[in-house]
Amino acid sequence: MGREALEAYLSFLEEYAGFFEETARHEEEKQADLKSNQIKRIEAALSRQQAVVMEMSNLEKRRDALQQAAGLGQADFREIAGQLENGERERFLQAVERLQAAVTGLRQSNAQSMELAQDRLDVISTLLPELPRETYSPYTSRKGPDHGKSSLFNSKI
Repeated sequence: MGREALEAYLSFLEEYAGFFEETARHEEEKQADLKSNQIKRIEAALSRQQAVVMEMSNLEKRRDALQQAAGLGQADFREIAGQLENGERERFLQAVERLQAAVTGLRQSNAQSMELAQDRLDVISTLLPELPRETYSPYTSRKGPDHGKSSLFNSKI
């Protein structure tokens, strides 16, 4: 395990944790936007979410590449911790703890946002009863339930 590659990996994990902490804070803003009932704010929130999902994908690829470069292969966090020396292990565990806490909070907040969005869609369905439900469901494509599952809402954070 090369020292420089391991240092790059540990530094990245700290950055990665910071990204998820920041994303969790932005999730609260997204909820406020959803509650606002202002289409411009909702569209902006969804656009930001799409950008976050893309950034998350890029960061995960980078994490994997750095983990490989550090000689850690496909090991999970528990296995990696067992391979590190005390100082490195402590730093690694702190970053992982931050990462896990941020992701847990983000999942909970995202679930609340999804529930809020579903409530808003239910209101729309009562106002526009002549439209089939699949036309505006975030869980299906706009073409209906049989045309794939590509949707911004299918990408969970």
